[in-house]
Formats: sequence, structure tokens, C-alpha cells
Amino acid sequence: MIFPTREQIVRQNFEVIKVTRGLFKPPENLLNPNSLDWVLETIQYPLFNQYRAIQEKASLLSWTIIRDHIFFDGNKRTGMISMISFLTINGYFLIFTSEEIIQIAQYVADSNNRESSKQDLVNWIIQHRANY
Repeated sequence: MIFPTREQIVRQNFEVIKVTRGLFKPPENLLNPNSLDWVLETIQYPLFNQYRAIQEKASLLSWTIIRDHIFFDGNKRTGMISMISFLTINGYFLIFTSEEIIQIAQYVADSNNRESSKQDLVNWIIQHRANY
């Protein structure tokens, strides 16, 4: 499995901010760098057999970026892009509309830490998998 690096996630956020003209605070726009480091380590080296499936790893990556406000701006957009790129680089492709991706990103942001929401994002990934 190919895992994203901190530099790649930061670059994705930079690109999101550049395209959408959001707020970018140099040098990395990181509000909570420890949360980013934690999630990248957790998806690579899960404890107690948690987050074993790629859908769980991708969900946790997106969830953490969005819910922990890793960046000063662009968390929902970066969370979704990082999730999709992580899945894609590992051969797991999704099919969705722009409305669906916006809706699930907003759902995660508004979830108020409900535990079931993490599984809801995993389920969303599974439901939107391309069947080739």
C-alpha cells in the first residue's frame, strides 16, 4: 500500500487554497501539525488491528483533516482530495457527483464527533466504489 506523506498533504492544501483563493499562512498553513503527523502514522501502523482496510484508512485521513482542523483553511476540500488521491493511488476508484462529495464533506464537518459518522464515511466510500 502506498501512503501519503506530510509534504504531499500540505501540497494538496496549498493547491486547494491557490485554486479557491482561500487563506494560506506560510510556510505550511498548518494549524494542528501534530494531528496530521498522528493520522499519517496511524494509517500506516494501526494499533490493535484498527483501520486495516483501505476504506478505513482513507476515511480516518479525511475525517482527521476535516474534524481536527489541521489547516487554517481548506480542511474539507483537502480532506476529500487527500482521501480520493490515497484511494486512487492504491487502485481504489470512486464515482461521485460534485454535490455528493460536498455533501459528505459537510456531513463530516457537522458530525459533532458521533462515532457512527466515521463508519458512515467508510460506508460512503464503499458505496461509491467504481465497479470495473
